Amino acid sequence: MTTSLQMLAREIDKLTVIAQGSIRSPRRAEVVLTAQLTWVFILPGCQGPLTVESLHQYLVDTVQHAKLPGSSVRRALIVSCQQAFGDAIVPAIREALADTGIAGVLSDLSEALVEAHTRKTQQAVTETFDALDVQGLAIQ
Repeated sequence: MTTSLQMLAREIDKLTVIAQGSIRSPRRAEVVLTAQLTWVFILPGCQGPLTVESLHQYLVDTVQHAKLPGSSVRRALIVSCQQAFGDAIVPAIREALADTGIAGVLSDLSEALVEAHTRKTQQAVTETFDALDVQGLAIQ
């Protein structure tokens, strides 16, 4: 996770440089899209209430707002997934892009991110209550 956050910090630094420039190029737009996607993949709740529908709509809106060709969006998706989840996911993302396209990958990622976030939240709550119970502080 630390490596992902460091990569995200570098992407944000790139965004700062881009924001200071006045020329909008497709490459710059791709860098911005990559940073936005990486951020939401790492912190899926950052976009608002976390539901599959709301996250999917946010991802679709973000991709559409970038106004990039499909090849640039696919590249941004691959790089952002790699930055957020590691190298092991890249072949699966490439295969999914080939099979279902960008829309299918955004839909699948929305479902997976919400499920993983929910599972992590439930696990954290369970661990907290277990720790309180061990200390004799559990809420009855």
